[in-house]
Amino acid sequence: MSKSQRGNKEAKKPKKDPARVVVPTASAPVVMHAPAERTKGRR
Repeated sequence: MSKSQRGNKEAKKPKKDPARVVVPTASAPVVMHAPAERTKGRR
């Protein structure tokens, strides 16, 4: 658990900036434009 948590913390810190911009920008339009059926099945 120690190793997993440490890797997550280190990967989250530097990836917070690029991931944050790519997630809401690419996820928002893709999920919003996607049909309800596709979103329901994926979830």
